[in-house]
Amino acid sequence: MPTQDRSVKRTFGFFFAAFGLATVIIILWAVAYAMKQGAAAGWLAVAAAFFQAIALCGMLSLAATALGGLLGFIFGIPRSLQDGSGSSPRSGASDNATNPSAASAPSNPSAPAPAAVRWSSNTNLEQVSDWLTKILVGVGLTQLSTFVAAVENGPQYLSDHGFPAEVGGPFFGVVIILAFVVIGFLGGYLMTRLFLARQIARADAELADLSDKAAAVRQIRLDVELGEAELTPAIKAAAAAIAARPLEELSAPDQVLAWAKAQAILGNLADMRRGFAALLQLADTIRNRLEYGRVLDALDLWGDAEEQFAIAAAKAEVLRDFPSYCAAETAVLAVALYQGPPEGYSKALRVSERLIAQGWAVIDRRVFAYRAAALGQRYRDPNSGTTQQERKAIRDAALEAVKLAVVDPVVRALVEFLWNKDEPQKKKEPLYARENDLEVFFDDPEFRQAIKGDQPAPPPPPKQTAA
Repeated sequence: MPTQDRSVKRTFGFFFAAFGLATVIIILWAVAYAMKQGAAAGWLAVAAAFFQAIALCGMLSLAATALGGLLGFIFGIPRSLQDGSGSSPRSGASDNATNPSAASAPSNPSAPAPAAVRWSSNTNLEQVSDWLTKILVGVGLTQLSTFVAAVENGPQYLSDHGFPAEVGGPFFGVVIILAFVVIGFLGGYLMTRLFLARQIARADAELADLSDKAAAVRQIRLDVELGEAELTPAIKAAAAAIAARPLEELSAPDQVLAWAKAQAILGNLADMRRGFAALLQLADTIRNRLEYGRVLDALDLWGDAEEQFAIAAAKAEVLRDFPSYCAAETAVLAVALYQGPPEGYSKALRVSERLIAQGWAVIDRRVFAYRAAALGQRYRDPNSGTTQQERKAIRDAALEAVKLAVVDPVVRALVEFLWNKDEPQKKKEPLYARENDLEVFFDDPEFRQAIKGDQPAPPPPPKQTAA
C-alpha cells in the first residue's frame, strides 16, 4: 500500500544515509592518512597511501557488513504458521445413483482414513535461525565481559597485524568494524523482514493453494464425474495447476495420486498411466489400486480397470479385508456390464453369485441391481441361444433381483434409470443412452410395479387425426 511503501522508503533512506556518512568518514580518514604518509615524498606517494588506506578500510567494512548482514538475516527470518495436523479434511465422495460404473462399496468403518499430505514449505532455515538466535543471545549475555575486553584490545590487535598506526588508525579500524557490523545488521534485518518475508509469504500461499487444489482433485470420483457430469472450471483449473508440477518432484503418495488424476482430467492418458505407475511403486495398496481402476473405468478402459480391481480384490483376500474385497469385486461386477456379450454379462452373473453367497449383497444392494442388469443383457441377447422357457426364467430372475435391489432408495433410482427408456437424460446425452440394460422389461407391468410402486403407466400419446 502507498503508506507502507513510503515507510519502507523512509526506513531505507535512513539506512543509506548512515552508510553514506560512514563511507565519507572513511574517505576523509584515508585522505588524512595519505597526506601524512606521503606529503614529503610527492603526490605519487600520497596517492599510493590513499589507495592503501581505502583498500584496508574497505576490506574491514566489507567483512563487518557481511557479518552484521548475516546476523540480521538470522534474526530477521520470519516464523511461518504451520498446520500441526499436516492434513486437510477429506470428504467422502458419494456414488452417483445413475452410474453403474460407480462401483466402490461402503468403506470399512474400522479402517483409519489415510491422512492427506499437503505441499508445504521447508522450514529448516527457520528452525536453524531460531536455534542460532537463542544461542547468540545466550552466549552474548554470558560472554559480555569478553566482548568488552576484545573491543579494548582491538586497536592493539589491528596495529600488530599491519593496520597503519598513524592518525589513530587502529582505533579508527575498531570504529569501522563496530559501525559496519551495526549497519550490516540493520540492512540484513530490514531486507529480510521487508522483502524476503513477502517472498516467503507468497511462496507459502502458492503452496497452500496448490495443496487445496490437490485435495479437490483427489476427492473427485472420476468414474462418476467424467462419466456423468461436466467437470467444473475450478476443478479443471486445479487439475492444470497440479499437472504442471514435475512428477519427479513429488514424493508423497497423495501428491502423486492427485497428479495422476489431474492428468486423467486433462486427457493425458500416457502421463496418467505414468503417474499411477509411480504411485504403485510408492504404495501398492488396495486403495490405490481401486483409485487406478476407477480412473480407467471413467476413461472407458474397462479391461484395464477390471485388471486393477481384480488385483485389489486379491490383495484384500490375502489380508482378509472383507469389505475391501467385496468393494473390489463389486467394481469388477460393474465394469463387466460394459464388456461385450456374452462374456461381459456371463462374468457379471458369476461375480454377483459369489457376492450374494458371501452375504455382501444385503450390505450393498447395487449387487442386485447389477445382477438384474446382467440378466437384462442376457435376455435381450439374440445370440444367447435360450429357449422360450429359459427366457422366462431369466426374466423371473431379473424381476427377483430388482425387487431385492429397490429396498435401498438410492439403488431404486439406479434401477429406474436403467429401466426407464423415456428418461430425459438418455435422450439429451448419448453417454446416458447406453444405460439401458433393463429397458427390455419397460412394458412389463410387474417390473413397473416393483420399480414405480403403485404409480400407473403413463397414458399413450393421443393419435393424430387428419384434419
